[in-house]
Amino acid sequence: MLRFDFNNMMESALGEEGITEAELSAAAPSARAAYEFVDSVRGTGWTEWLTLPYTQDKVVEDIMQTAEDIRSKFDNFVVLGIGGSALGPIAVFTAL
Repeated sequence: MLRFDFNNMMESALGEEGITEAELSAAAPSARAAYEFVDSVRGTGWTEWLTLPYTQDKVVEDIMQTAEDIRSKFDNFVVLGIGGSALGPIAVFTAL
């Protein structure tokens, strides 16, 4: 499960430029409604991508087999790109 830590955007951290507890509380119903809408259409139309973590068993198995093959043959792995193509590996590396 992901947890969103918003402490550094709060008034207590930023002073008057930050978001107040009252503002955060006032936004809660809208945030809940947005979440419930997305949840209600999950897996349909433009939200079909939300089911990917749960429907990719064969793809993940193939990736794991390929990774094992690469590990057995190489000591280093380099991703080359102009920036955008490296963002995915950077995010994964940072997360792990």
